[in-house]
Amino acid sequence: IDGNLATRWSAERDQSVLLDFNELTEFDTLAMAMYLGNERTNDIEVYVSADGETYEKVFAGTTSGLTSDFEMYDLGSQKAKFVRVDFHGNSKGTWNSVSEITLAKKK
Repeated sequence: IDGNLATRWSAERDQSVLLDFNELTEFDTLAMAMYLGNERTNDIEVYVSADGETYEKVFAGTTSGLTSDFEMYDLGSQKAKFVRVDFHGNSKGTWNSVSEITLAKKK
């Protein structure tokens, strides 16, 4: 999450990335760029939490496998302090690799 699509976070098997926004934040879209996202798909789940204890699943699906640039995932109207993205490997193996991830609010 450094603004550079040339860097990435990677981990093998089922893994999670936890975003902490330090305060309740309003958003409706997850924007995520997967490393080699144009060569493979990735199964993901997105959870939100106001307190870091109780999480609600707001998205489950598969990336397109068509681009290494940002893909947008509609999460509906949300207000949360924490967002957790769970990764379950990719269509060619057990590794998860994310180049960038951020939240947005449609205008």
